[in-house]
Amino acid sequence: MPGPGDHVLVSAASGAVGRAALRVAARLGAVPIAVTRQSSKTGELPAAGAAAVVATDRENVAEAVRRHTGTGADIVLDLISGPGRRNLLAAAAPPARP
Repeated sequence: MPGPGDHVLVSAASGAVGRAALRVAARLGAVPIAVTRQSSKTGELPAAGAAAVVATDRENVAEAVRRHTGTGADIVLDLISGPGRRNLLAAAAPPARP
């Protein structure tokens, strides 16, 4: 469960479940970081609670998350799985909570 100040990385953030995860994390006091595949969808995510947005079609997830957090994400919520999972896990701060 995220707590105040935790950086929570949410993949597929532009979908309905991703947006819900952003809202829940924000309400719990965490700092939600949205990940989406298309930069065209980044503008709508701050309204869903994202403190930062990473578009994988133009940025490396791990580098962008470290730039926003300094250390990486405390919690990684992977709603897709698949080949992009390694990039999400590379964005985690040790010791991250899955």
